[in-house]
Amino acid sequence: MEQIRKKTVLANLALWGTAIIWGYGFLAGKSALTGFSPFTVLTFRFLGSAVFICIIFFKSFQHFTPQCCKYGMILGFLQFVAQALQLIGLQYTTPGKQAFLVASYVVFVPFLAWLLLRQTPRRKDLFSAVLTIWGLALISLQGDLSINLGDCLSIGHAVVFAVQIVLLERFIQQSNPVQITFFQCLCAGIFSALAAFFTEPAPVFAWNEALGGVAYLILFNTVAATLLQNFGQKYTSGSSAAVILSMQSVFGFLFSAVFSQEPVTGRILLGCFLVFFAAIFSKLNLREFRAAVFFRR
Repeated sequence: MEQIRKKTVLANLALWGTAIIWGYGFLAGKSALTGFSPFTVLTFRFLGSAVFICIIFFKSFQHFTPQCCKYGMILGFLQFVAQALQLIGLQYTTPGKQAFLVASYVVFVPFLAWLLLRQTPRRKDLFSAVLTIWGLALISLQGDLSINLGDCLSIGHAVVFAVQIVLLERFIQQSNPVQITFFQCLCAGIFSALAAFFTEPAPVFAWNEALGGVAYLILFNTVAATLLQNFGQKYTSGSSAAVILSMQSVFGFLFSAVFSQEPVTGRILLGCFLVFFAAIFSKLNLREFRAAVFFRR
């Protein structure tokens, strides 16, 4: 019993680490864009991650099925579209605002599961959706009730990422997680490289800040975070994992406010609180929330 508890504590700590890494990833993405175009950044990120995953888990690729490759390609294409929307949107909005806008995927998932998998959403999912729309309006809408391009693209990322999560829930039951992650990164990297080749100039140079941002996205935001997430979700409940991982939005906002001196208004804070509360409320009851926060199963 004590050994199981220790594994659960370590799993929750791993998920907290993932949330922190993802939170700083919004700033790293902004840094990468100071020297590279969006699709070039994605090319480096996903192809670099695929190489590292292949090196670390070389023995896992001695045998793989065409089905695993197909699932990885589907998820990789969705990953490419989602990350392209996020990175392009980051050029027109702030890292802190985007951190909360993309977190709305937690609320979109139940409704997409209803459409794609015929899983009926619960009443609290409907309530959470209303809170999310309200929060997004407070964060994104300007004084004239307009929404800027970056905010719109960030919300689009949340929708596509939610589709990816719903499909992954089905695919992962029939596939090796390491293999499907490799093919996912490889496919996303190939699509990114093609998009960069046809739409962007060849990268000539980059500032140290941009290179550091790309390195962070490869080593930490993709490879390390994926390993921590896989370990964490193996030894803790899915509900606990969901609430901890949704904290990426809080860490993203805090990192942006501290390191980028991003202006914080009462209206934005209220919107952030509503989006975060909706994400938690849609996934957990009070008992599960306490278990997640205090590292109990």
